[in-house]
Amino acid sequence: MAKYTFKQFKTEYPDDDACLQAILKRRYGDIECCPQCGLVSKLTRITKRRAFACTAGCHTYPCAGTIFEKSSTAL
Repeated sequence: MAKYTFKQFKTEYPDDDACLQAILKRRYGDIECCPQCGLVSKLTRITKRRAFACTAGCHTYPCAGTIFEKSSTAL
């Protein structure tokens, strides 16, 4: 079995945005609608927060309920 190196990790997840997108996809799958209200719209990232919002204003926090929820370190 091949080892997963830190260099490979940094290539796959270069910044917090990429990590948060991966957490969102893992928790909710390939979503086409808001997990909160069901509105079919694209989720946009809320700057300076670990959250996404739909066009109706619902906020989705992919890190809620995970080990990253109250962590102050970068993802």
